[in-house]
Amino acid sequence: MIKGKRLLAARGLAGILGVLVLASCASSNTVIGTWRDKDYHKQLSKVLVIGLTKKRGLRRSFEDTLVRKLREKGVNATPSIGIIHLGKTLDRETVKADITAAIKKEQFNNVLVTRLIKVDQHTTYIPPGDHPKYSFYGTIMTAYSSVYTPGYLVNSTVVSLETDLYDTVSEKMVWSMTSQSFNPKTAQDIIDTLSDYIVKDLAHNHFM
Repeated sequence: MIKGKRLLAARGLAGILGVLVLASCASSNTVIGTWRDKDYHKQLSKVLVIGLTKKRGLRRSFEDTLVRKLREKGVNATPSIGIIHLGKTLDRETVKADITAAIKKEQFNNVLVTRLIKVDQHTTYIPPGDHPKYSFYGTIMTAYSSVYTPGYLVNSTVVSLETDLYDTVSEKMVWSMTSQSFNPKTAQDIIDTLSDYIVKDLAHNHFM
């Protein structure tokens, strides 16, 4: 049984998976912070992966991607989508019972849960002014004119996510990572990058 609102948060990943932004805006991803229980020294062996979203197709894509990357590192990981039902409404007690039953039946040692923290929308006004215009000739970039541009608005989206690792015996969180995606172009961009971040940091912290 996994305790706490962090695990059963109703918002899930649904909020991030439909985000589309202007193609002119640059996208980037970063890890904001990580934490681990320094007294926990077990390595990952059998892990249940949960992506908290009510959208089944997107949940499958996330869980399958992360499971594949974990298996490539020798971790016996399993997607939760075939085990735990997340309907249109995330009922706390139902999900809790499903997780408890899955842990008992399949003998999972850890549960890895990813959830959405928030999505921030920002609009920034860029004032008018003179900006250098460049041409590219071979490998030499040459400034050849200065072009006046009017003021304009730039829309940006920042998606914040949290991934937590739980030990099923103690029911305690043993590792956590917060990440942000700036102007993600597609849901899959977030899924691929986030999965890489998760696996890399778990390896860095000697969980595998």
